[in-house]
Amino acid sequence: MEERDPEPVDAGPGAEPAPKAGGSALSERGSPYNPGRRRTCVRAGIPGKLPTYSVISRILRLNPLADVVAAAALGLAAIPRTIGEEELRSVIRGRPAVIVGAGPSLDRWADRIAGGWPPFPSSIVAADDAAAALLERGIVPDVVVTDLDGDIGAIRRAARMGSIVVVLAHGDNIATALRATRILPRLLPTGQVITLPNSRAYGGFTDGDRAAYIASAMGATKALLVGMDLDGEIGRYSRKNKGGEAWERTKRIKLRIAGALLEALADSGFELVKPEAADYRAGDER
Repeated sequence: MEERDPEPVDAGPGAEPAPKAGGSALSERGSPYNPGRRRTCVRAGIPGKLPTYSVISRILRLNPLADVVAAAALGLAAIPRTIGEEELRSVIRGRPAVIVGAGPSLDRWADRIAGGWPPFPSSIVAADDAAAALLERGIVPDVVVTDLDGDIGAIRRAARMGSIVVVLAHGDNIATALRATRILPRLLPTGQVITLPNSRAYGGFTDGDRAAYIASAMGATKALLVGMDLDGEIGRYSRKNKGGEAWERTKRIKLRIAGALLEALADSGFELVKPEAADYRAGDER
């Protein structure tokens, strides 16, 4: 996504003031996907609890038309290598999906996954840079969700080893997205504004929360969120070859947007669980 310095947006009468980029505002209800903690609500100029794309685009100064053009271009270029949606559905439907984010706890969770966790059938869905950590431990994710701003080499290796790569095209990555149609053996093209011919829009915004929305759309029974450290430090895999004050400020706002989108997904009835908040041992409910 774009790394421009976000601007505050007037959320209208009665809205809370936007916090600084490193801060957060909390409501009093417990989070449905992280029991024991208060629900995190995005207040960076976003009215209500669900940040729609139109509002997000204003906050981060995105260009919706450029995003649509990029998605259309990727959809067209990817036709010879497009994976059918039914193939994606077949590896997710009817089982829990483990959504692996690239937060600071990624190494710990990647080690656990390499050791056989979870102890029941599941799909492993890596959000962008998390694919590299899994591959380092000999784990090939079933799905990689990416906008291609991470380790392209790791994503390419995962694709060649059988991962389904769901690629997001947007206004800032169109050249990289088109290159992906030449270096990835197969991919599923997506956009973030509207569904187009050969380009689906499943919902979500960052790679991690978009992976959860995809899991829901593909029929997963629930999503276990690991490495999704939305309130803490930015993980080393996520920081790789990136950085700077503007990048970090924008990244933290995106993480808060991701938190609000996950809350909205949970409110829709799809079960989201952070396993550190529950004991997922052998015999636990699937």
